[in-house]
Order: sequence, then C-alpha cells, then structure tokens
Amino acid sequence: GNSADAALLLHYTFDNPADRLADTGTGTPAPLTAIGTNSFVTNTPSGTGTAYSNGAGSNAYLTTGTSGNPDTGTDPAKTDGLTQFTVTMWVNLQAAPTVNDRLISDWNTGLSEGFDLRINGDTANNFQLGAVVDGVTVFSSANITTASNNWTFIAFTYDGNLTTLNALLYTGTASAATSTLGSALTINAGPMANNTNDLQIGGTAASTNDRSPSAFFDDVRMYDTVLTLEELEQIRLANIPEPAVAVLSLIGTLGFLRRRR
Repeated sequence: GNSADAALLLHYTFDNPADRLADTGTGTPAPLTAIGTNSFVTNTPSGTGTAYSNGAGSNAYLTTGTSGNPDTGTDPAKTDGLTQFTVTMWVNLQAAPTVNDRLISDWNTGLSEGFDLRINGDTANNFQLGAVVDGVTVFSSANITTASNNWTFIAFTYDGNLTTLNALLYTGTASAATSTLGSALTINAGPMANNTNDLQIGGTAASTNDRSPSAFFDDVRMYDTVLTLEELEQIRLANIPEPAVAVLSLIGTLGFLRRRR
C-alpha cells in the first residue's frame, strides 16, 4: 500500500466533550460503548484533552457493540478483509497487568478471524507484547520497559502481502522516539478474514475471562496500510506537549496534524 493514500479507518481521541467515544475515522463511524466502571481523565500524553480510564480494570472496556461479552455482529466492517493495517495507541498502565490482558481486539478465537494486541507479562514496567492475525500469534522479541504511571506509545503493523517477516511492533514515550520493539515477526495469514466479533479496547470477545488491564488509553488509531517508522513517529509527536512538536506543525500527510490545539 501507498502510505500517502492511507485511510485512517478508526480514530478515537476521547476529547470531544459532547461525545467522548466517537469514531472520527473515515467510512461508517464505529462509536464505542463503555462496559463496566469507566471514566475520562485529564492525564494525557499531551497534557491537554482527556483520555479513557477503565478504573480498576476488572471487566471494564470499550466496545463497538452495545453490551458485554459476547456481543457478536458489531465489528466495524471497515476493519475486515484488510491485506495491510497499522494500529497505534497510547497506554498508561495503572497497575501490574495480567498475562493476556488486551489492548485492542476483534479476534474471534473459535473461527480464527480478526486481530488482537495483548500484554504478555505481569509486570507494569517490563512486559512483552503479543499480536494475533487470524489465529496466528507472535510475541515481541524485546520487552517494553517503562516507569509506572507513564504513557507508552504502542504500534503494530501487518503486511499480508508478505509471508515472512511481515509484522512489526513499535514503542515510544513522551520523551523517547518511536523504535521497533525487537525484530520483525512472521504472521503468514494473508488478508485478514472478515469477522463478526465486536472490536474492544481494553478487552476482547475472544474470552469470557477478565482481560482488562488497569490502564488509561488515548488516541487509538487504525490505518489500512503499513505505516513507516517515520510516519509512526509523526503520530507520537502529534500527542506530546508543545513546543516539542512546534516544528512539525505543518505536517499534513495521513492526517497527522495535531489533534489538540
């Protein structure tokens, strides 16, 4: 795919006071519904706007559905059948996670359809990331290390046109540039299958167990192509305080202009 023509399919900023859970991505909107104990906090990577908090993190998450698990049939159609995609988000863990806590997921484990981004570890400041496409699971070859209560930028790219070394995980912070999290991984799954499960942030319909980490989430995005490291860095920079991003105020590619003014 040509990154210059990338479509921002899903975009959740959590900033609009009139509708915190709105999807401002292209195509048919996929608004979210809050399940469990949820709120919005002013602790954000940029220091302005609001972020989503799932409170204590016990079965508390956001869903494109309208009820708790399982809520099938509410997966955004615009995220189905993609040959390439990129997911980005900011996460701030508020407590040690549990293995298999989900960051974002629309994976249908029974049919091996959809994608999944999860935590593999139980330490808030040192853990692997796991990624799934159509039932093929890989884990980062390096760990994320971050001080507790710090914002971490996370990204996952997948290229179904390739059969090897076609998946990459990335990380960054407010003060550290985006970099690859270990080496390239292989998910030989081709174009992602259509799906019926709801898409969840901080949870998954793939399990009825509690898969919600205690965390804040901000600026969750999904693109229909593989973004480059440079493009991912522009997204990170768009969410950190001024004046650090002032020199990038004219960036317009891929809709990366800062969302907070």
